[in-house]
Amino acid sequence: MTIKFEYLYDYMCSKKLLARRFHKYLVPNMPSEKKHFYIDNKAPILLVAHIDTVQAPTVDMDTYTGAGFDDRLGVYIGAVLALNFPDMFDLLLTDYEECGRSTASFFVPSHDYNFIVGLDREGLDYVDYGLASDRFNKLFEDFTEIKHSWGSFSDICSLDHIECSKINLGIGVHRSHSADSYFSPEEANIQIDKLLCFCNEFKDTHFEPGEGEKWGAYGSYANSSYCGYGSYGNNAGYLKSADTRLALAIEHDTSVCEYCGQYYYNDDLLQMNMFCICENCCDHLGIADIAMPYKIN
Repeated sequence: MTIKFEYLYDYMCSKKLLARRFHKYLVPNMPSEKKHFYIDNKAPILLVAHIDTVQAPTVDMDTYTGAGFDDRLGVYIGAVLALNFPDMFDLLLTDYEECGRSTASFFVPSHDYNFIVGLDREGLDYVDYGLASDRFNKLFEDFTEIKHSWGSFSDICSLDHIECSKINLGIGVHRSHSADSYFSPEEANIQIDKLLCFCNEFKDTHFEPGEGEKWGAYGSYANSSYCGYGSYGNNAGYLKSADTRLALAIEHDTSVCEYCGQYYYNDDLLQMNMFCICENCCDHLGIADIAMPYKIN
């Protein structure tokens, strides 16, 4: 299967608009900080991606450059696969992954899975955080020729309550958290083609979870009281000059969160005591913090 990315533009929107697209898959009776979406085909393999982004999503469809491909590209690919291969894939869409508080931890599956694949990795390798068995890793590497690497955190780290192997697959994104990230449709399709071949061969095989230490899985939780998952907003390399940021904000209808310094679509920001604050920060700020917000340079 060759995935066409002509409709990706529709996914590079505000989080509220994207949530509206998947509204019928919203898991009911969940407060906003636990919100997630579940396409339940009763399939043997679960795909996972997250709807939140570090930068407000933008895309140039001619060059496939922009911001927010982590993880809107994963959301798009996951939706295409789950809707075109319902006998093979279910899809879980989470929130708050970028600040280390993935709502995947509140996910309750309707049935058992043979293995889980996250679509939230830049480049062309894969990571397992110790969550996949040696048997799975060997078969996956031998069958796909995709190399194993290391990573710090993703949604699958919050799915260790599900008893099966889990990996996070690179989908061809580069400079994933920057305002000028990009991806290669050719690389993405190569990875997806390899994944499809593997899943078709082993979809009926259950792989036990890994027994190793979840390398890096807890590092992000140590910073969970801060916004931005490692304080990305504090990195000048992501934010460009003030003039450029203002121009981008006007062009894309975005504003900066007064607390963490990240840019969001205006309809994803809340007005609190005359300050614009993102939902991530509002969940973890007290009244005193909102009255006197700390701005990251």
